[in-house]
Amino acid sequence: MSLATPASEATLRDELIAGLGQSLDTAFVDPSLAGLAGEYPASVTNGITPIAASGSPRTDVLNLIAAFANAGQPLANAVFVLGSLNAAAAALAENSDGVGRLSKSRRDWRFDCRHPCGRQ
Repeated sequence: MSLATPASEATLRDELIAGLGQSLDTAFVDPSLAGLAGEYPASVTNGITPIAASGSPRTDVLNLIAAFANAGQPLANAVFVLGSLNAAAAALAENSDGVGRLSKSRRDWRFDCRHPCGRQ
């Protein structure tokens, strides 16, 4: 393969990485991806019963937690998958007194703003 400029290889590599990352992200959460034995796993959302958004982020999170707990799952295993902007907004949310909602007393709640494939 002959590339026109030395920078072409880096550009091609970066584009391939970005495309692969997007594909992996989509496959990870695509509820229609049932997986294929010996080939690839089902997505983490395959087979779930969707919970409709209420319009209130607080209510939505409480509904998700309730569904998780009602399914007999320990909350220590709960993970919220958010895009980086939503994760940052949740991590920076404050109550009416200006106190962070994710204070040190709630240090078990972690919002990681890193992209699953390493992108920010």
